Amino acid sequence: MLMEIRGTRLYVAQRGAEDAPPLLFIHGGPGAGSYDFLAFQGDRLGQSFRLIAVDQRGVQQSDPLTGPVSEQDLIADFEALREKLGVEQWSILGHSYGGRLALRYAVAHPDSVTKVVFENPGWDMVLASDTLLRAALPLLPGVSAPPPHTGPATKAMWDERIAVLAQLGDRRMEIYTGPDSRDLQLPADTEISGEYHSRSGHFHDQITRSASFR
Repeated sequence: MLMEIRGTRLYVAQRGAEDAPPLLFIHGGPGAGSYDFLAFQGDRLGQSFRLIAVDQRGVQQSDPLTGPVSEQDLIADFEALREKLGVEQWSILGHSYGGRLALRYAVAHPDSVTKVVFENPGWDMVLASDTLLRAALPLLPGVSAPPPHTGPATKAMWDERIAVLAQLGDRRMEIYTGPDSRDLQLPADTEISGEYHSRSGHFHDQITRSASFR
């Protein structure tokens, strides 16, 4: 369902009993959305938790962005969502880029958080993109690695590395799960509209421009 949060509507999906321990899922990407996570893990986690998954502002099924966005905006959204749902405290599960947001949220709002689970967190965007490149380049014969980067992340650095990863095309999942995943299609690849994917792409472009990303 769409919920009005801080001047926009966020898509919020819940699984499990309302009186079960609440667990907020924070997706990665930036801009990946929660669709695939819910397809694979939503019902299973809903057996033990009140699972709350939210598409970050501008991502997938949330309303599209109408201006710039920062990581501080996302953290404020999570806290406003907690208050709107009437949740006193919750645990948080941050996947990939969402691990970075989970860390920043827990530091900003420690009284709101009982536990944090980091799943393959990308706290440092330079190191995270280094890891992705090391996995991708063996699958791209003849493609050269971008030059090493020192200092804080920049949009130019990120875009250069993402452009290399984009050359994987249909083989992109191999960097995560190996060659057996060559024909794997995630649910979001085929089940949600191109408009939703374009929202995520715009979010990705905007968040990597923000000072908070660096």
